[in-house]
Amino acid sequence: MTHQSHPLTHKHLELIRRLESQSFIFASDPKIATETAKQRLGTPFEKLIWRAKLIDSDNKLQQALQKGHFLFKIATKLYSGLYFVLGFIGVFGLLNTQLVSFFYVLIGLLGWHSLTLIFWIFGLKNQTSYPVIYMFLDKLSPKNIVEKNAFEIYLDEFKRNDTWRVGLIIHRAWLFGLLGSLLALLLLFLFKNYAFVWQSTLLSDHHFEQILSVFATIPNLFGIAVPDKIYPLTAKIASELAILMMVSVVIYGIIPRLSAYAYCFFKAKSTFSIDKNLF
Repeated sequence: MTHQSHPLTHKHLELIRRLESQSFIFASDPKIATETAKQRLGTPFEKLIWRAKLIDSDNKLQQALQKGHFLFKIATKLYSGLYFVLGFIGVFGLLNTQLVSFFYVLIGLLGWHSLTLIFWIFGLKNQTSYPVIYMFLDKLSPKNIVEKNAFEIYLDEFKRNDTWRVGLIIHRAWLFGLLGSLLALLLLFLFKNYAFVWQSTLLSDHHFEQILSVFATIPNLFGIAVPDKIYPLTAKIASELAILMMVSVVIYGIIPRLSAYAYCFFKAKSTFSIDKNLF
């Protein structure tokens, strides 16, 4: 990517244009910068870039753009970090006793995750607004006029492709949540001894074994051992069920969400460019 086509170069030019329209006082006089840039050899766009550098002689505008970028990045990282912590803590709530219902824990880990993923896929057909996201981003907006305009440029870039950019944030957060859950499962299974049970008023142990057999079809393809008989529950069977539970989180949770994240990552790629008609 050349310097001229770099998104940050375009953002720098756009920030100066917006500030000029607001009669902002720059470090250097724009009129002098314009006359100096005219004397340089190069294309009109190259002269425009040189003019911007002269106007931003103290580099304050570039710093404001970097801060805007940082605010967007830190917001998504905090959001993902929160999901990781919630996923980690949530497993402790599900595994707070020695007796664990296999499917109850899996439904707790994957139920809402699966529903949100399905809702997101069907929601792609409709243009969706994201008032909560924009309300949150609006709270991050700085008060300083330069930093505020810089932040709004990143916000405008976000709005141009918000379906996929919001998807990117959501799927990354869910991935972190599932990774937090997986880590908690691993730690608990390593240091605590659990007995898996099947508790149902209507379904028998035989029904449980049939459901487990169907559920384990995909993990079986990866060589994950699944016991034919659950009872009597031995240490070996409990170990196999624990491994199956963790593998299920990866196969039925992390892999689909990672696929959605990768798709959004591909679709969300866009480069900010100025409208040259405004200059």
